[in-house]
Amino acid sequence: SSIVQQIPRSTLSSASSRQAVGDAISRIASSGDRARTISVMAPTADRELLLVLMDAAADLPSNGDKSNFLRSTADQYLRGDETLRRAFFRTARTLTSAGDLHNVLVTAIPYAHALPGIAVDIIAATESISSNGDISNVLISMIVQRAITTRTPAATIALLRRTMEMSSSGDQANVLITLATRDVLSTPALRDAFTRAALDISSAGDRERVLSAAAAR
Repeated sequence: SSIVQQIPRSTLSSASSRQAVGDAISRIASSGDRARTISVMAPTADRELLLVLMDAAADLPSNGDKSNFLRSTADQYLRGDETLRRAFFRTARTLTSAGDLHNVLVTAIPYAHALPGIAVDIIAATESISSNGDISNVLISMIVQRAITTRTPAATIALLRRTMEMSSSGDQANVLITLATRDVLSTPALRDAFTRAALDISSAGDRERVLSAAAAR
């Protein structure tokens, strides 16, 4: 770990040298040491090395180490090109801890302001979260932080469809009520999609809460 961290970045300009570094990192047995190595290298890494480091992050056995790396390097990956962004979310979805994945996705939300496609990526990544409460929290955070607005119809539709896949009617209702109070449903298509999501709620009481909130707007 110590040796790899000290390798001058200027020597990692070829595909073979980057592959050699990737192979060396994979041989570090300790998840903590491996995570520390890629975290030290990331701030000065170029695009190609960042992809190698993200591959190494995906293989980290510790959810905590993996989550910490993703959160600490979000700025480099989510302000980068599409390949870097895809690598970020691909690794995020390998997290097996609902709480850690929730935290990573919440960290990613502010980046959706500049790149609306990130909002869709975040919603898609919630499919790997097993907890309805964590899914609900991510979706509500997106609405409250204005990653879902009148300018993001594709993300709004994706969010509405995601609620229909949730098994908790209470959590589903909470997301829809939050959305209804934000003046996001600006077109007939969005309002129709919202109505379908509301009517999909299995609990009559939760369904009534959502429809009442929408009618009040």
